[in-house]
Amino acid sequence: MAHFRLLTPDAQYADDGLVERRTAGDDVDWDILRERSSSRLGPETLAACDAMVVWHEMRVDRTMLGLLKKCRIIVRAGVGFDHIDLDAAARLGIPVCNTPDYGTSEVADHASPESVADARRLSVETAMLYLRDGKLRNLVNVPSPGTSRGAA
Repeated sequence: MAHFRLLTPDAQYADDGLVERRTAGDDVDWDILRERSSSRLGPETLAACDAMVVWHEMRVDRTMLGLLKKCRIIVRAGVGFDHIDLDAAARLGIPVCNTPDYGTSEVADHASPESVADARRLSVETAMLYLRDGKLRNLVNVPSPGTSRGAA
């Protein structure tokens, strides 16, 4: 079976992509790097990749895209595309995808106590003490500023 070469130029995980390798199977060869600049990637590495999974630290510009001789897709391991030249990728016929629900739980976990903290004029840290497992606990007994009792 033909092998597929996948490049992750700016990996954000500490290991060598153990979960990714297990999920992809034996027919995928990986180049997992932790670079922040495309100038530190060898042109042969870029030319050999069939696909690229890019995080948020590697700028994927026209010059870098021009070196991707075999690349058939770029997948953004995250939500935004700010660091990828989408027009240049389109001109080269390389589709770019993202992970639209990446980090939604983390954002919600932070936004909930922040909203409570703002409404109750508490620090975010204090509000987080009242939010456990996505449920408000004991917050009705926390006085609002200028009152003796309050409810969220």
